[in-house]
Amino acid sequence: MALGNNCSMGQARGKNKPILAKRHKEITEARSFTPFPASDVAANVPNACALAPLPNTYYHDGSSALPVVHDFVFSRKRASQNFWLPSGVYKINDGGSFKTITVGSGRVAGIDNCK
Repeated sequence: MALGNNCSMGQARGKNKPILAKRHKEITEARSFTPFPASDVAANVPNACALAPLPNTYYHDGSSALPVVHDFVFSRKRASQNFWLPSGVYKINDGGSFKTITVGSGRVAGIDNCK
């Protein structure tokens, strides 16, 4: 007595191929992403500047060490809209002073200095 149908088993194995190809493309495109430390999301600039040290590592698709206006920013090293940082304000450190980046729809919309 047969317990399975070999014909249906072959179809089930092939269903993940588009998902695996998409994941591979996201990872390959993200190889050039640059990591940067930042805070959790805050509602506005004064709240972001008051946040504690930078506990998170995020990624951006720009060529500099820190994200600049119009760079996309990601929570993981994957080139997908699913991993865009949520809209809000984040605190970053540019080496000597703290700044905030304002993110909207996964893209840096503005940069301000913390006072």
